[in-house]
Amino acid sequence: MADRVGVMRSGRLEQLASPSELYAQPATAFVAEFVGTMNRIPGDIEGDGRVSVLGATLPIRGVGRGGRWTS
Repeated sequence: MADRVGVMRSGRLEQLASPSELYAQPATAFVAEFVGTMNRIPGDIEGDGRVSVLGATLPIRGVGRGGRWTS
């Protein structure tokens, strides 16, 4: 396996990273699906930057109010 892997979608680069980073921190839902479906679990984003997942409510890093991504 290469030191860095690029995942492309429709001719555009979605993410360029090490294989372990692609798996542990996929940049998009497409990358997560590409490397394996275990990277995604369904959840509901609350208005205060939290997510309800599997019966628990947790804070989300990188998400502002109303579920908008802030990076």
